[in-house]
Amino acid sequence: FLSWTNERFNIFEGDDKIAQIRSRKFGITGAVGREFSNWGDLRVGYTRFISSNSVAIGPPEEQVEDSDGGEVFVRLLLDTFDDAFFPTSGIFGVVKRLGSRTELGADNNFDQTLVNLSGAATFGSHTFILGGRYNTTFKGEAPIQNNFRLGGLFNLPGFVENELSGQNLYLLRAAYQRRIADLFSTSPYIGLTLQYGQTYQDEDDLDLEDGIAAVGAWLGWKTFIGPIYLGYGHAETGNKSAYVIIGNPF
Repeated sequence: FLSWTNERFNIFEGDDKIAQIRSRKFGITGAVGREFSNWGDLRVGYTRFISSNSVAIGPPEEQVEDSDGGEVFVRLLLDTFDDAFFPTSGIFGVVKRLGSRTELGADNNFDQTLVNLSGAATFGSHTFILGGRYNTTFKGEAPIQNNFRLGGLFNLPGFVENELSGQNLYLLRAAYQRRIADLFSTSPYIGLTLQYGQTYQDEDDLDLEDGIAAVGAWLGWKTFIGPIYLGYGHAETGNKSAYVIIGNPF
């Protein structure tokens, strides 16, 4: 399939945003694989894209280089969640291995592994969700658009979206969720989340003691335009943020 994206990445120094990078990508992806009933699939594919990176806010534009991509990947997806946005039971997991190679059209050689796992269980009207992410660049150095990011209501609350960036990251998550009375024909939920994670540059620098703890609270609805969340987050570093999210928050 064909894809076109126009993303903005914020660059922070401490609590100060010093730059905003705009990354435009046009690409094509092809994959073959196999589905396993209604709970998962395995795919092997290739992605080729052309990028245009520029500084929207901040330092001179020449400090950001374009970085085209030529990537092969293997992805295993498991999904038995009963709801994509407000699950009450099941598991969700993605394991992906990605390799970028100059002989495939990329400007950079690097390898990455991405793991994202979550499980939900309900007892009476109380739902508990446990999960975590571990993303690593274990060979080479990924360009800016392939860096991993944390920040946001469901990815280290208290920080703004994508505030933390690095070649590697880990995130542990525990959440509580409960549906409350119907309101205007919708299905509102309340939720609390406790998260602990960090981004870092060198794979050898992984240290769980350097992680940041953060808590978040939210109110969410299913609507005809998708899920809507109102939330607030606070991190132990003192970072605080309020969130309004319409659509997929992940």
